[in-house]
Amino acid sequence: MPTPRIKLIDPHHIDHVKAFYANIAGVDLATYPYFIRIYQLFDACQREIFEEGRHGGPYESVLDIGCGEGYHSFYAARFAKHVTGLDVSPDALALAEQRAARERVSNVSFVCSDLTNPPLPDGAFDCVVAYGDVIGHIPDYDTALKQLSRLCRPGALLVLDYDNKFHPGLFWDADERRVARAERERGHTHAWSFRGRQLDFNTFARQEMRDLLARHGFQIERTYGFDFFSFLIPHPERYQFSERMGWGERAVMGLNRLDLVWRRWWPVNRWAYTQIGFARKAG
Repeated sequence: MPTPRIKLIDPHHIDHVKAFYANIAGVDLATYPYFIRIYQLFDACQREIFEEGRHGGPYESVLDIGCGEGYHSFYAARFAKHVTGLDVSPDALALAEQRAARERVSNVSFVCSDLTNPPLPDGAFDCVVAYGDVIGHIPDYDTALKQLSRLCRPGALLVLDYDNKFHPGLFWDADERRVARAERERGHTHAWSFRGRQLDFNTFARQEMRDLLARHGFQIERTYGFDFFSFLIPHPERYQFSERMGWGERAVMGLNRLDLVWRRWWPVNRWAYTQIGFARKAG
């Protein structure tokens, strides 16, 4: 793995993101231990938002950022008047549109665009979800958050996941630990490998993300964590992204199951690798 860096700077990084997700469009992610568990977490968040009403609502107009093939878009469409899915991958969106036509879902539409300049109207949404580390993929994340603020109505709910700068996995990676210590108040670049391809993305320090959101009119109300217990062992990704299901894979799934149970509480909601923030735009 290359030496981690301080933040993505290449404005053309989005082309790498497109190529990466084009390569996995149509892949059945539910066969991988990591995705089995992380989608259970996303589903729990979706239930809280749209079925249980724990974060306000009901919501009329929902934006699903980084929607891919529309998994979360179609879920939200069962409860919202209209859902817009936004993604940079035309390959993934083609599959989403085929599903919408096949299942005759009429209250969902898809837009192929970068979040830094989306062709969507001001104040169009009262709920925005961004699962899958969307913000971490964008070098100019400050502009992306500015656009999110523009798109959200006062009082809108924003739910986004991002990767935590400080997490237990640093114990096992001396290079990343060194870079993390070099600038404690800002995140750094981390690399993710899946199916033989690598994608870089940004991590964020806890206060850094709070400050970024506050600058654009959002206040975090609650944070969930995931991938805390799994990172207590060295390099759990070798099991999480395995295409087999042996004892190691089942053990790591058990650790991720603990993450799900403890997601609301310390230390998981503070030190877990993946953070899900529920934020509210000032009304």
